[in-house]
Amino acid sequence: MPTIATRPSATSWRSWSSPRNAASRSTRRRPSGRSRSASTTRRRSSACSQGPWRSGPSRRSLRSASCSRERGKLPCRSRFLRAVDRWKAPPKRRRSRRAATVPWKARAIPDRVRIVFFGTGPFAIPALERLHAASGVHPLLRVVTRPDRPQARGRKVSPTPVRRRASELGIACDAPETANDPVYLDSLAALAPDLFLVADYGEMLRKRIRELPAVGIFNLHGSLLPRWRGAAPVVHAILAGERETGVTLFRIERGLDSGPVVDMEKLTIGELETAGELEARLARAGADLIERNLPRFASGSLRETPQDDSQATPAPKIEKSAAQIDWTAPAEQVARQVRAYNPWPGAFSLIRGERTIFLRARPIGAEVQGTEPPGSVVSVARDAFCVRCGQGAIEVLELQREGKAPLEAAAYLRGRPLQPGDRFEQQGART
Repeated sequence: MPTIATRPSATSWRSWSSPRNAASRSTRRRPSGRSRSASTTRRRSSACSQGPWRSGPSRRSLRSASCSRERGKLPCRSRFLRAVDRWKAPPKRRRSRRAATVPWKARAIPDRVRIVFFGTGPFAIPALERLHAASGVHPLLRVVTRPDRPQARGRKVSPTPVRRRASELGIACDAPETANDPVYLDSLAALAPDLFLVADYGEMLRKRIRELPAVGIFNLHGSLLPRWRGAAPVVHAILAGERETGVTLFRIERGLDSGPVVDMEKLTIGELETAGELEARLARAGADLIERNLPRFASGSLRETPQDDSQATPAPKIEKSAAQIDWTAPAEQVARQVRAYNPWPGAFSLIRGERTIFLRARPIGAEVQGTEPPGSVVSVARDAFCVRCGQGAIEVLELQREGKAPLEAAAYLRGRPLQPGDRFEQQGART
């Protein structure tokens, strides 16, 4: 005798035990051609009319059906026995469609990004070193820099700072004449890169190269965008007398430094900090910014904020002629000029026909006595000297004679003594 469970599900018997199905079963003929007796039909109809069974099918019904099947009277399983089998079988657990899907992070976003880095000057070196350190997780496929150019006074051809550092780190480095060359772009596409990172590269990157990486192309900029868009953001921030600046990571688009911002880091500008010193700090902050956002690039969780173009200020490239000191300007402005043009091109003036570069100076708050014209030396101390400006004076702390090494003011005075009344002249710039 088959084993019967103790309690059927009411829902599972509802369709079988409805009066409509009972009536249809009463008129259905058996496969052998013999119909059920009237008593059997009445008995089953009355049982079905009582609703769902509490203890399952009767033992007599199961025994008779089983015996009939053993005798070969039923060539196929009856509807009743099929219903019993469904009732005895354990319920099938319906598989949830949501549970069967792969999580979106594992399905659509890789756990690492393949990077190509574009850089040329010293500002890009900390970012390059940080990417090299993270290359075990995020492969650094290639470094791209500008071609070797004649540099310094001897005009000797030498590699860029990024190329020298990449060679020391053992990273493959390319120096195409232009990164927008279609032939070179095909070679980059063969690397299957996910991400392009740019820092102090020195060339506008056009639409085709911007569309090449899967994630996108992003740039490090030495200001808090949208302020100081352009080639010389650090210089212009110091010239404007700002007390705070920073570094911004943003997506490169068609406009100049106008793409949406991914992240930024703020820094305070020191009172006597030069452009070279500030740029070095910004470069290290930019490397931290890249390291902080690499997991976001890999997971696709970047948040990009559009820039407010109404707050944008330009920071165009600096020309050498702009570095000549205007002694008729206020002392505060002259001191900013000295800081902003250090190390390049160097704020300069002429004394006794010799070009002198001022590297470090600070304004004097006290009122300067005398009637000497702007540019005149008003006082000389053991380790510094003061030069009159249009309003006030500056105290010179460090300077450099033409073709010589930088010197502190005390060492400069030992080699070229100055007296009150000596004058730094404003003449045409010498390049």
